Amino acid sequence: MMLPSSATETLRDPWNLAGRTVAGRYDVRAIVAQGGAGRVYKALDRTTQRLVALKVLRPDVGTDGVEPVSPGEEFERERALLTRVDHPVIVRYFDHGDVEIGYGRRTLFLALEWVEGVTLDQHLAARGALSPVAALALLRPLLDALSAAHAAGVAHRDLKPGNVMVEGGADAPRIRLLDFGIAKLMRPDEALGENTNLTLSRNPAFSPAYAAPEQMSGAHTGPWTDVHAAALLLTQAMVGRAPYLGTEFAALLRECISAERPTPARHGVDVGPLEPVLAKALTLRPQNRYANAQEFSAALDEAMRQLVPEPLPEALPGHTTDAARFPLEIILGTAVGAVLAVAAAVLLFR
Repeated sequence: MMLPSSATETLRDPWNLAGRTVAGRYDVRAIVAQGGAGRVYKALDRTTQRLVALKVLRPDVGTDGVEPVSPGEEFERERALLTRVDHPVIVRYFDHGDVEIGYGRRTLFLALEWVEGVTLDQHLAARGALSPVAALALLRPLLDALSAAHAAGVAHRDLKPGNVMVEGGADAPRIRLLDFGIAKLMRPDEALGENTNLTLSRNPAFSPAYAAPEQMSGAHTGPWTDVHAAALLLTQAMVGRAPYLGTEFAALLRECISAERPTPARHGVDVGPLEPVLAKALTLRPQNRYANAQEFSAALDEAMRQLVPEPLPEALPGHTTDAARFPLEIILGTAVGAVLAVAAAVLLFR
């Protein structure tokens, strides 16, 4: 799902779905987002009385210049992947069907869990740059969700702030992962090999501002691509701005394939032992990255142990802690004070 760039942005509803009932079940309230693949509507499910997000596909998408893909295949892929990966951070799939959108045309929709919140970029814009500890605390659940997806053989391939929602408010933010529309189902025998730059991706759709080098070059993508994107999001959280400086595609392409990687150090931010971990996650060659989110998470955890020292161990037998010594120190201090007071009185009144 691509969400509005602003909470006050007014979206057109050329399909006139707002106010209608879809599939005899979903009372559509409003259009809330749109992107290249379709539009998202807020609706009430009459059957369950819960809010849902209706993701309605544009009927004119489906070819990528490499291999034709019908809307049915596109939606069936996302539905199957959402069914395959079960994790509390990933939005849940409820239902699917088709809907009439005018002029005799029909298209497909997915009914997904409704998430009330803001996008990650909106959340970070309000909070500013986070400390390494706070950034990892915020985004660690996202890495856990990606680990679950990768373990199930699924790569998201379009990880960006607009596909990450933050619910629960500033005091207790909770991350949710959206939009598996261009996710890839890995074959059991598929792995990152030496010839990744020779295998064209079957679906090159992605967001250039958060792309990995292999996406820009049309090379083989997989969990290692999500590792790169997750490292970009962590970097953004710690530096307080998008990791790539460019805005036009040509500038983004140059940065994406540059030997100078977009780590926090490049933006003048010192994140200590997290820097080499992020540098490895963002390296140009996928073979030199962490292979999946689980490996990336383990490396981040090890770096955090260096950044945040372990709590002091409990006192060994035969040793007293500060808390245990405190009453004794008070007693001794009081006794010494009393002796000194008596000595001072003797000296003054001799």
